[in-house]
Amino acid sequence: MFGYVTADIRALSKNGRGEYKSYYCGLCRALAARYGARARWLLSFDTVFAFIILSALEENPPQCKNSRCPYHFGQKRSCYFSEIADYAADITVILAYLNIKDDIADVGALRARMAERLYRAPFEAASARHLQLCADIKRLLSELDDAQRHGETDYNVPADIFGRLLGRVFAYNPKAEAFGYRLGRVIYLTDAACDFKSDIKHGRYNPLLRCRMSDFDGLLCGEYGGLAAEYERLELYRAREIADNTVYSGIRLKYELIKQLRGKKNDRPL
Repeated sequence: MFGYVTADIRALSKNGRGEYKSYYCGLCRALAARYGARARWLLSFDTVFAFIILSALEENPPQCKNSRCPYHFGQKRSCYFSEIADYAADITVILAYLNIKDDIADVGALRARMAERLYRAPFEAASARHLQLCADIKRLLSELDDAQRHGETDYNVPADIFGRLLGRVFAYNPKAEAFGYRLGRVIYLTDAACDFKSDIKHGRYNPLLRCRMSDFDGLLCGEYGGLAAEYERLELYRAREIADNTVYSGIRLKYELIKQLRGKKNDRPL
């Protein structure tokens, strides 16, 4: 479900790309520092974006230092350091581990079981730092699972649950909770629209079952509009180019690409 909150790198300026990499590398470094080198594999664009937004809401900017990167042959990379980077690392581990547990419950894949063993200790350490937050995330994921198992046909129900989950994550800064809620709805419904054909083909749950594919553009446009409205209420002290790029362009990229591919497939001659 995650993986939609990406920047449109091609549309960023040179300075914007450099700043984005500093946030990305900063979170990667925080993961390794707190949970070991293997935790770097859990890094996601979604939690990088959370790091960016939560940092941008603070008057004091994160520290910027150079750190050697094992994936670039020990070359030094610019990294942002802060308590928010550590929080984003904790959230990355918690969400990734719970997603692995969900995969095990769904299909029980050997790869997922191996990953669960690998990241069990980091998850326990992260959840110990955020007991109430972790409990809330588990509760909301349980609600979401119940809605999906019972075949909830009103897409607003599961979208609201996932929205509240992301809102809880962004509530690290209370000013960002409403934005996180809207972002969660966008992620959930964009994922449903992208997976619609595959889910129908394989008999999997999809909250948009009662909708026509021709309605998806209008539905998602309304959700993007709600996200943009909450975004405009945020008072960001920095990273405005990256945030604008992600909210108004990057988050739509995967859906637009899949829509184009579907269109080309439908246009093929018989």
